[in-house]
Amino acid sequence: MTTLSGPTNDLLHKFPNLYEQVFSISTAPTCIELFQSVAETLPRSALDIGSGPGRELADLAEMDIDCVGVDFVPMMVDYARTNYPKVEFVHGDMREVRLNRTFDMITILGACINYMLENADLEKALATVMAHCHNDTLVIVEPYNTSSFVGTRTPPVEYVIPDGEFKAVGRAEYEWLQKDQVIHRTRTWRFSDGREDIQDSYHQRLYFAKELEYFFEKNGFRVIDTVERQQSAVYDKSLFLLATPRT
Repeated sequence: MTTLSGPTNDLLHKFPNLYEQVFSISTAPTCIELFQSVAETLPRSALDIGSGPGRELADLAEMDIDCVGVDFVPMMVDYARTNYPKVEFVHGDMREVRLNRTFDMITILGACINYMLENADLEKALATVMAHCHNDTLVIVEPYNTSSFVGTRTPPVEYVIPDGEFKAVGRAEYEWLQKDQVIHRTRTWRFSDGREDIQDSYHQRLYFAKELEYFFEKNGFRVIDTVERQQSAVYDKSLFLLATPRT
């Protein structure tokens, strides 16, 4: 069995086209719905921090929105640049990157915020967001819905790559490190053509909704709302936090 570890070495991060197959629903329409619930117009510009394969920004760019994506995983950035040339993609760390401009909408989707394991990491990420805000910027963050991992709900145990170069099913197991609020996921991929299994794993922090609201308020934001949406076929209801700079 081949073993991979860490977010830059996850199977779906190494092969971004597979990521798009497993997570087959774009979050762009939800982001536009949420933005218009506050602003009643389309954003003129959008920054996606943790932009992954770039599909969401490509969808927004089709609405004539000026889009920029930032991602920490080089394979994701290379894939996005190749497949979505209308969008600017930058390789960078959400705790440090500075683009020297502001945006109408800033998103952190797909639980990318959950890679911030320590409070200091989260606050650095929020400083990055603030550095790219103007007074009317709407920030939309999609963390894990922690209730999918604790309580009566259960986290996803099956990830399916349906066809193409690979056809596989990934079975996930979770270890909940309660003291640190960290989930350790180990996922084993078995392929239909009999090739060697691949196991990938990583750690992410689980934030409760009120906890995230606290950190946003502490770091200069006004939280407008936190809502649930059935966004993905993989995860139960997604959580979206909406915030704007406090003026």
